[in-house]
Formats: sequence, C-alpha cells, structure tokens
Amino acid sequence: MSQSLQIREYLINARENIRIKNFRGTITDASKAIDIDPSCEEAYYWRSIAKYLLKEYFDSINDINKAIELTPNHATLYEVKGKNVLEIGDFNGALNLYNKAIELDPNKNSFYSSRGYLFRKLKNFDSSISDLTKAIELEPNNAYNYFSRAETLRLSKDRKAAVDDLTKAIDIEPNNPKFFFARASAKYHLKEYRYALSDIDRAIELNPNDEFYYSFRIDIKNYLNDFQGIINDATMVIGFNPNNANAYRFRGQAKKYIGDIKGFCADIKVASSMGDEIAKEILTSDKGDFCSNY
Repeated sequence: MSQSLQIREYLINARENIRIKNFRGTITDASKAIDIDPSCEEAYYWRSIAKYLLKEYFDSINDINKAIELTPNHATLYEVKGKNVLEIGDFNGALNLYNKAIELDPNKNSFYSSRGYLFRKLKNFDSSISDLTKAIELEPNNAYNYFSRAETLRLSKDRKAAVDDLTKAIDIEPNNPKFFFARASAKYHLKEYRYALSDIDRAIELNPNDEFYYSFRIDIKNYLNDFQGIINDATMVIGFNPNNANAYRFRGQAKKYIGDIKGFCADIKVASSMGDEIAKEILTSDKGDFCSNY
C-alpha cells in the first residue's frame, strides 16, 4: 500500500473513532498518519478534536496550532482553537478566534453558534441572540441553535420566547429529552405547572435514568399538591442516589400530608442524619414532637 493510501486509511479510522467516541483510537490513528507525513494538516485536526473531547485542552491547542501553521486560511481550525481556549478561561482569546473564523467564512452556522454561546457566558445577551439568530438563518433545521437561543432568552428573563424556541427545537427533534426538560423548566418559571408536568413526563419517558428529572418533577408536583406523586418520584431518586437527603425530606413531608406519620418521621430522621438543615428544624419544632413516639 502506498503511503498516501495508508494516510487516508488512518484518517478515515480517526474520523470514525470520533463518531464512536473512541477518542484514544483517534489519537493513535492520527499520530500514525503524522509519523508518515508530518505536514498532514487533517491528522493534526482530528487529533486536536480527540484531545478536546478528552478535555486535554493544552495538548489540543498544540495540535490545532500546528494545523493552522500548515493551512492558515482554514476557518474551522480557528473555531476549534476558540473552543479550547474558552475551556481554559481565555474568553477574549476565544472571541478573537471566533471572529477570525467568521472573517474567513461568514456563512458557517457553527461559528455563529459558538460565538453566541461565548457571548452568553459573557452575559452579553443581545449579541448572543443576534449570533444565534444568524446561525438559525444559515441552518434553520438545526435544533440545537433554537435550544441555545432559548437558553440565552431564559437567562435574559424572556421565558415565553424561550418556550417558542424550544417548541421549534422539539418540532425538529421530537425525541430529545433535553429539549422537553428545558421547556418544562421555562414553563415552571412561568407558573404553568400543568404544562411543565407534561413536558417533564415526556423527558422522563425518553430518558428514565436521569435522577435530576425526577427531582425536578417533585418540585412541580409540590405546587400541584400531588403528594403520592412526590412519594413515588422521591423513591425513584433515592433508588438512584441513597444519599440524597432532599429526596428523603420531600418524601417524608408528602407522607405527612397523606396521613402516614410513621413514614414521615422515618424519612425526616434520615434526612436530618444526612445533615439536611430543614429536616433538623422540623424535628426540633412542634411539628416534630410526635416523632419521639416513632
């Protein structure tokens, strides 16, 4: 096999390993390509991506710098470097790199999406919304652009607009639990508890193994006075994490409302033993006096 075909095979394997999340495999294959041709920009690119996904940001920057040195007009390389320097806390450096990527290629949606995310981190919500809107214009069927803009709208307190964007994201990807959870959260803060419950129910249906989804549903059911539902969800949370004091406290308080005083006391005592301050206050108050009998 010729060296060029060998390199091509390594690069194909490197890309495939990214897809299947075998990032160490990508590093191995890209390194083999570099051993054959130290000027192979694509190999440095894939190795940098793998190291970024492994959170090895400084090593990733070294590789992407080499790729930029080899092909200085390749816009995507600046975005990749921007993502890395953002992770190490250099926000201004990331902004400059995203600006450079957009200067080189003003029609790629991911550049605006990345810069919009950065502007959100900087609490520059107007610029974030502007960039994410541009990303949506360039790729209107990308659900994550709507999801990202919704997050910026949420932080800027425009939760109704956030709901609209999340609805669009769900229309594009109707089986993504993150979108339903985010819309449930927005509706919860709008005090639309029934609608929030419907969305979190769907999120749990799509991903029944996320402890936080059940914890959030407890909060919603608390406003709806669904005490048996709280007990059921708190029991699920405890199954995921037996050291979750909040779940014991919520379950105990719900048991009290349905008349299960023994269960109330047992759960409140467990929560208190785990250091839950509210549970401790309950046990030392008049509300907890009858627990001395249990």
